[in-house]
Amino acid sequence: MRDEHKSKAELIAELHALRERLAARGQGTHASDPYTHILENMRAMICEIDGEGRITYVSSTLPDLLGYSPEEIIGQQGFQWIHEEDLVKLQDSFQTAITSGQVARYLYRARHKSGHWVWLEGTGSVYRTAGGEPRVVAFSRDITDVRRADEARRDSEDRFQAMVDNASDFLAELDINGRFLFASSNCRRLFGRSPEFFIGKSLADMADIGMVHPEDQESMRTGYRTRVIATGGGEHQVRFRSADDTWRWFENTATTYQRSDGELRVVVICRDINAQRTAQLELVESEKRYRYVTEASGNLISELDPEGRMAYVSPSLVDILGYRPEEMVGTTPFALVHPDDVESLVETFLEAVASESSVTSNAFRARHRDGTYHWLEGRGLPYRSIDGELRLLGVHWDVTEKREAERERQELQERMQQAQKLESLGVMAGGIAHDFNNLLTPILGGTTLALMELPPESPARARIQMIQKAAHRAAALTNQMLAYTGNESLQFEVLDLSRLVEEMGQLLASAVSKKAELLYELAPDLPSVEADAAQLSQVAMNLITNAAESLGDHAGRIAIRTGVVEADRALLEQTLPGENLPEGTYVYFEVVDTGTGMDSETRTRIFDPFFTTKFTGRGLGLAAVLGIVRSHGGAIELDSVPGLGTRFRVLLPRSARRYSHPKTEETDITSWQGTGTVLVVDDDQGVLEFSTETLESAGLTVLCAHNGREAVRLFAEHADSIRLVLLDRTMPASSGEEAFERIRELRPDVPVVMVSGYATASLNSQLADLGLSGFLHKPFLPTALLAKVRELLER
Repeated sequence: MRDEHKSKAELIAELHALRERLAARGQGTHASDPYTHILENMRAMICEIDGEGRITYVSSTLPDLLGYSPEEIIGQQGFQWIHEEDLVKLQDSFQTAITSGQVARYLYRARHKSGHWVWLEGTGSVYRTAGGEPRVVAFSRDITDVRRADEARRDSEDRFQAMVDNASDFLAELDINGRFLFASSNCRRLFGRSPEFFIGKSLADMADIGMVHPEDQESMRTGYRTRVIATGGGEHQVRFRSADDTWRWFENTATTYQRSDGELRVVVICRDINAQRTAQLELVESEKRYRYVTEASGNLISELDPEGRMAYVSPSLVDILGYRPEEMVGTTPFALVHPDDVESLVETFLEAVASESSVTSNAFRARHRDGTYHWLEGRGLPYRSIDGELRLLGVHWDVTEKREAERERQELQERMQQAQKLESLGVMAGGIAHDFNNLLTPILGGTTLALMELPPESPARARIQMIQKAAHRAAALTNQMLAYTGNESLQFEVLDLSRLVEEMGQLLASAVSKKAELLYELAPDLPSVEADAAQLSQVAMNLITNAAESLGDHAGRIAIRTGVVEADRALLEQTLPGENLPEGTYVYFEVVDTGTGMDSETRTRIFDPFFTTKFTGRGLGLAAVLGIVRSHGGAIELDSVPGLGTRFRVLLPRSARRYSHPKTEETDITSWQGTGTVLVVDDDQGVLEFSTETLESAGLTVLCAHNGREAVRLFAEHADSIRLVLLDRTMPASSGEEAFERIRELRPDVPVVMVSGYATASLNSQLADLGLSGFLHKPFLPTALLAKVRELLER
C-alpha cells in the first residue's frame, strides 16, 4: 500500500511520471490509477495547465469537487471558472510560477457546475516538457467546509465582540483567584478605565485602589470564594466608582465554567442597577412618608379592590372606629355602614369603579366597635396598580362633632326662630287681648250694673244675663291669649301636683268620651311646686282634651302620670322652651294617649296660636299651655309618632319654699259708700262711663281724662282734693307711665292704680319699683273696682 503521507510535491511528481508512462503505452489519461482513492479521501484534484492557461490534464476526482467531467474542461481556459474577486490574484500567481518556476500557494473560489462557489486551496509547481514548454501542475483541495467553519467562527467572534462593545452590562472573565483575564470595552463608559487597566488585576486590587465602596469591600472579597467558587455562581450587589466619580450600584451575576484543559474560569456580568436601586430606596422613602402622612393626618385611608374587599387600611382606624387594621383587611367594610346609608355608599363605590374617576361620598354613618355610629365624609380615587389591577383609594375623616355642631346650630336657629315667632305672636296676642279687654270692660260692667238695678221679675234680665255670659266667654278667650304670652297675672301657691290632678278627677273625666279609659298613675309624696292652681288646671284640662280628641270615636287609653326627674342639659334642650332652664330636679305631670299621633310637621306647629288640626277649633289651647308653662319657669317635652300616640310631659321646677296662699272672704261691696274725688284716666269712652257710674254709685266724685296730658292738667288743678287716681297704661299722646311720673312729681303721696288690658305680670316686672299702689286688670267688674278703691281709701 502506498504511503498516504507523502508531500503534495512528491505526489504531483509521481502522478506526472505515471501520466507520461500511460501516454507512452497509449492508454487514456483518465484511466484508474492507484492515487485516485487518495485524492478522493482528500477531496482534492490535480490538473495541468499550459503556459496559455489552458487545461491539459485533470484528475478523475474533478466531478466530485466541481461537478464537471474531465472532458468538459480539458482544452478550456481554466480561469473562466474562477470567482472574479479571486481572478487577478490567481492570474498573477500563475504568471509568477511560469516565469520564475517558484511554487505558489493560493486560495480561490471556483464555480461548481450547479452554480454555487467552492473554496479551493491550491499549490502549483512548474516543470517543462521534453519540448521545453512550461507546465504548471496544480494540486487543489476542497476547503469549503473549513472555510465556512472559519467564517462562522469569525462571525461568532464578531457578533460576540459587537455585543460586548455595545452591551450596557460590563462583562469580565476571572480566574479562580479573582484576577481579570478579560474585560469588555464598555468599561471605559462605565468606569472610565480601559480594558487593559483591568487585565491582570484582582478584585482585591480593585478594592485597594478605591473602585469599590468601603462598605462593600469585605463582602466582595469573602463572597467571591464562598458564594461564587464554592457554589458555582451567585449574585451580589456592590457599589463601584463610576466614570463620573460617583458611587453607583451594580448587580454582579457570576457563573463558573471549566475549560478543556481543566482550568476553572468565572464569567461575571455587571449590570448597572443604580436607577432601580434608587427607585427602590425612593419607594421605601415614599412608603415611609406615605405612612407618616397617613398617621399624621388622622384620616382613615383605605384601599379596596373591585369586589369591595379591603386590601389596606391605615392605623387611624383604631382611633376612628376602634378596630385594628388587620381585623378589616380582606373583609367588606359595607357591613359597618348604617343600614340607611349603605345603599347610597355602594352606589358611589360602583360608580367610581365603573367610571374610574374620583367621586365624593355623601356623609354616612359607620359603626364603632362600641356600637355607636360615627359620621364620615370623604373621597374615592380609582387607580391601577403596577400589575394593572384596579384599586379604589378612599380617604375619609370623622365629621361626627361637625355634624353634631351643625345639628345643634340648626336646632338653636330653629329655637331662635321659634322664640322670635312666639315673641311676635305674643305681642300680637297681647295687643288683641288689650283691645278686647277695653271693649269687654264696659260690657261686663254695664251688664252687671243693669242687673243690679233691674227687678228680679224684669223680662230684660235674661237678655242681659245672656250678654254677660257671652262677655265672660270672650274674657276667657282673651285670658287664653294672654296666657300664651306667658305674662298673665299669676297667683302662686305651694301645690302638690298629684293632689291637684286628683282633685280635678271628675272634671277631667267629663272631658273624655265613654270609649276612652282614663288611667291615673300619680306618684305620692311629690316635692312641691309654686304655681297658679287655676292656670295649671287649665293646662291639665287642655292636654286631656287634646288627648281625647286624638282618640276620636275609637276606644283607647289616656294615662295621667306625675313624678320627679333629674333634668340634665341634653333633656332640657329637647324641650320647649327649655334651652335656657337650669339643670336640676323637676316635678312633672304627663298625659299619654294611644291616639293617632302627629307627624314632624304637625309637631313643629302644634304650639302656634290659631293652629289646629280640627275643623272647628280655635287653636289657642296648646298655645295657652305653652305660655302658662313658660310663665312658671317650666318646659314641655313632646313625644309623638303617627299611629302610636302622643306624650306631653310638663316639667315644673321643684320648690324649696312651703307656704300657704292666704284666703280672703268675699264681702258684699255694693253696699259700701265712700267720700272724696277719684281721677279716672282712660282713652276708651266706654271704660270711662262704666267707671264713672260705678264710683258715683258709691258716693265718690269722679274726674275724667281721655289721655295722659289731660290727666296731668286736671290733677294739677285738683291736687288737694283728689284721693285716688285710676290710670290706664296705654293711651295716645302720653302713656300712663309718663303721666304717673308727672303726677308723683306734683304729689308723691297720692295712691295710683294702674289699669291695663295687657297682662299684669309684665307690669309687675316693669313698674314695681315706681311705687304704684296697685293694678287692675281689664275687664273688671264693678265689685272688683269698688273693692280696689275701698282698699286704698281705707288704708
